[in-house]
Amino acid sequence: FQGGDGYLFFGTPELALATLTRFAELAPARADADAAPDPFYRRTDLSLDFYRAIRRVQQGYLASATYARAVTAFGLGLLNETGSRKSRRQSDLAADRTMSLRQIRAIPHNAVLQQLGYPVNVIAGFGTAADGNYEAIAGLLRDSHRGRQLVRLVRAANALASIKTVAAYGELFNSAYWASRPYRGDEEGIADACLALAEYLTKDDRTGVYRRFASRLRVDALKLHKLLALIPDEAPLAGREQVRRTLGVLQASDAFPPTILNADIPMAWVPTVELTTEVRARPASEWLACTFSTRFIQGGYLEEDGEMWDEQGTLVAQSRQLALMPRPPASRKARTASAKPSKGPSTRVYSMSCPAACANRVWITGDFEWSMGLPMTA
Repeated sequence: FQGGDGYLFFGTPELALATLTRFAELAPARADADAAPDPFYRRTDLSLDFYRAIRRVQQGYLASATYARAVTAFGLGLLNETGSRKSRRQSDLAADRTMSLRQIRAIPHNAVLQQLGYPVNVIAGFGTAADGNYEAIAGLLRDSHRGRQLVRLVRAANALASIKTVAAYGELFNSAYWASRPYRGDEEGIADACLALAEYLTKDDRTGVYRRFASRLRVDALKLHKLLALIPDEAPLAGREQVRRTLGVLQASDAFPPTILNADIPMAWVPTVELTTEVRARPASEWLACTFSTRFIQGGYLEEDGEMWDEQGTLVAQSRQLALMPRPPASRKARTASAKPSKGPSTRVYSMSCPAACANRVWITGDFEWSMGLPMTA
């Protein structure tokens, strides 16, 4: 079978035999002579142009530098350090900014695949291909068994993917967002870090990449919705919008930088040990007011308590996260200059007890996160 590293052998001869004999049993080459002809294959004057238009749109994405840049922006930094050519797989900073998708040996991350793969590899082009001929294409898809299969596939992918999520991740590379965080003067603990990040990102192109990418997806999505409105939904998802908002609450509970970044404490990273989110109500809209706070660092651990409120002032969720608080590693020079143990900071966790009354307070929606200087629990 074809794996991520090319063609590989099956695990056992028995598994290979079972797979191949199953293909033979199904006899995919045989057709039912009495089956009614499918309009999708009979009306090639419509279906062939429809197929070619979809193929043209998706090939355009895969060939564009915008899509490749969007995929590599997050995915390469989320892989474990495995395989060869690590600089091509793990580190976006070490990767070539003009990297093509063919240079990536593995799909970077399941989340990246879902949020970028579904819109591009399944949904993209379906609406654009019907532009200017909605009624005829909708009629063909309604009357065709194959057409209804395609519509079900697109609707299922559309229920899992979110263009707003794509746009929101892109805003993390927006220099203006990080520059605005300490602007009001209520986040002094992270002011220097935000300023350094904002200055670094002034030379970064990824915000514009994501915005262009999301804009192209939105234009196609509007055309898709116009087409789908003419085709009955065979399996409507009751309460779909409420489900998506609830999923957004769960995402918000773990979407923000650790609160400890507001404290003036040297640190490396804050790995999660345990996270519990309790959904208390369904949000009234897409907007959430979120506040996260940490009270204590003790024995190398910290807790982070979160509250999420909707626009009507209803508490929709609470979260508690237990995380490790490691010290930053020693500098590379200190570790390699000699065989003696490093005198720099240790990677061991802090063993200390101290209050850390720090909070991140923001309004979050599907597209942007806006820092707010007011207590969100008022």
